[in-house]
Amino acid sequence: CGRGIGCPPKHWPAACRLRIVIESAFARGSAGRTVQPLTPGIGEGSHDCRPQRAMDRALALVVGGGPAGASCAWRLARGGADVTVVERSEFPRRKVCAGALGHRGASLLVSEGMISAEELESHTLLAHRTMSCWFRYDRLRAHSPRGPSIRIVDRDAFDAMLVRRSQEAGARVLEGEGVAGLGPEEARTETGRRLGWDYLVVADGAAGSVG
Repeated sequence: CGRGIGCPPKHWPAACRLRIVIESAFARGSAGRTVQPLTPGIGEGSHDCRPQRAMDRALALVVGGGPAGASCAWRLARGGADVTVVERSEFPRRKVCAGALGHRGASLLVSEGMISAEELESHTLLAHRTMSCWFRYDRLRAHSPRGPSIRIVDRDAFDAMLVRRSQEAGARVLEGEGVAGLGPEEARTETGRRLGWDYLVVADGAAGSVG
């Protein structure tokens, strides 16, 4: 889902298998940004006379370079897939988030080989037995895992490390490129770049403009 590393591991590490593919996602505004559906056939017999930039194409386009997107891109690139990641921010970027990382998610990152156990420890700030969920000033519920404690990581450094690993594996990462338009097998960034894809993975978070 890309909502953050505090989500149940089944949501974001499992995305690496690319079995959940979103073929199109149209027009949902968020945080002052709106993703517009692209006109089918634009530049091909249509009346839009604006110059069209050449399209860059990849087998998989990953929208969002957080832990969900970066780990997905890393897994795909390691398997030999041509992957492009589009991320609105530039790394390292400030992330206002508690940075909760569950045991299953952390174990998968280490067992798959994306990060080492030593790197995981170096990025761990705290460990908590209980995590409370709040809405404004109201405490909604508390969660205590049955296994090891919940880790709190520095999202600024942790996310940047995962993105670097995806790049080292062969993924192409476009930073500072928010998605402005999305259509079947084509996306357009806020800078006007055209990106074609066969598979689309949306991991831009709960406040994202696409997912």
